[in-house]
Amino acid sequence: SNVRFEISRAKAQISVEPSDDDLSAKPRTDAFKLAGAIAGRLRDGAMSVSVTTKGPVPVLVTAKAIALAQDYIAENDLQLTFTVQFVDLEDTSLRGSPVSTFVHFVILAEPAE
Repeated sequence: SNVRFEISRAKAQISVEPSDDDLSAKPRTDAFKLAGAIAGRLRDGAMSVSVTTKGPVPVLVTAKAIALAQDYIAENDLQLTFTVQFVDLEDTSLRGSPVSTFVHFVILAEPAE
């Protein structure tokens, strides 16, 4: 599938703090399942969906999932936009839970144009 991301400045700054409700992506995460989870939350009325990742493969998986989720919600006349921010969080997957830098995607659904 062909995907094109258009990069532009947001009309307003979007700042959403990471939470325990966020989805996450790991190197073995299935992009189709993550896309379904994103689309499901947006269909259920969520204003935004956040995905927290660490590492190049999970970032790629998340980008693919956003593109797939756009296809999944197209029938609902919604268009996805997203912003990315770097956040420092405790990495509970490592011994001692050191602070690591994560990539935090905030995905918004807007009415399609």
